[in-house]
Amino acid sequence: MPTLVEKPPEGDEWIHGVKFDGYRSQMIIDDEGVRIFTRRGLDWTSKYRDLAKAAGELGVENAIIDHPE
Repeated sequence: MPTLVEKPPEGDEWIHGVKFDGYRSQMIIDDEGVRIFTRRGLDWTSKYRDLAKAAGELGVENAIIDHPE
């Protein structure tokens, strides 16, 4: 869950992104395929059909991708 802070952490190990209004979700790619879940754990793969299809074409075996939309 994102946490409001005065300034972002520093250091090369951090990557930052702007969070616009929208849905926060997480994509899981593994041997079961591609699944996209909301922050509360609802499976929204069918709502993001085109995104799930594109993710399936990335050519990776395993990935967890956090995206804000």
